[in-house]
Amino acid sequence: MSMLNAACGQRTAGWLFIYSCKHAFVPHVESAIAALTGRAHQWQWWQQPLVDGAVRAELRWRGDFSCASRMASTLRAFPGICAEVIVEAVPAEPARRYLLVADLGLWSSPMDPTGETLIAEAQLRKAIESDDPAAAVDILLGRRWEEVLEPLRAAPHMKSASLLRVV
Repeated sequence: MSMLNAACGQRTAGWLFIYSCKHAFVPHVESAIAALTGRAHQWQWWQQPLVDGAVRAELRWRGDFSCASRMASTLRAFPGICAEVIVEAVPAEPARRYLLVADLGLWSSPMDPTGETLIAEAQLRKAIESDDPAAAVDILLGRRWEEVLEPLRAAPHMKSASLLRVV
């Protein structure tokens, strides 16, 4: 498992899960993350059996707290990518997770130490007072993102993907 190092700030750690990425974007994703973190990484890519021509990868990273949001924003630029970035809590901030689904965009929320989504009272009040409270709460919980990502997460790790590299 590769470790990412990020710029200065409050140091923490987290995970980057790329659940689905087209083969053609792999070198670009690797370069983008390397540019963001300031170093190249040894990536291990596996076939994603649920998406034709797609692969998946996981990285454990260490860096500053803002690295997670920068990773999520950077990955958003790649068409068709599905990913999750998790950052562990620091003294001033709770843990946070970012879910990226190509057709839905980026969803983010703080989470507690057990991984449960935290919803602020004001957000919940606004959702309950909306025209469709159930749909508003589903958005706060990231339900549509979870429905897309869960099968990709659960897919077995198939054989390593053979990727052509320019040397």
